[in-house]
Amino acid sequence: MTKYEVTAWCSVRYYTTFELEAGSLTEALDKAKLQSREESGEPCGGEAEWDEFEITSGGDAAEHLRHLEPAFLASIAADGLLKALNEVLLALQYYSHWQPSMPGHLVTVVEAAINKATKT
Repeated sequence: MTKYEVTAWCSVRYYTTFELEAGSLTEALDKAKLQSREESGEPCGGEAEWDEFEITSGGDAAEHLRHLEPAFLASIAADGLLKALNEVLLALQYYSHWQPSMPGHLVTVVEAAINKATKT
């Protein structure tokens, strides 16, 4: 078994560090996801999800893994995705005006997605 040092960040931008033993980086990530819940990270102690992990091994192996949970990756990409979706909406509105055979529900679906993403 290799000893891995883990740094885990939670969704409110707090982090904790701990060591664990695992047979591989993948196993270390699985264990880190479980163990991070047990760490007394303030203010993340069970109230917020741990969404970012960095795992390194010592010694000669010198393995390294950086993992971001899918929801965190989506939040990073959200601004660009929203901008692209607005461009798609403009194109759909333009072409649906000139091409009445274009399914009008596409405009409605895109508008609804944008409204949901920007609702405060």
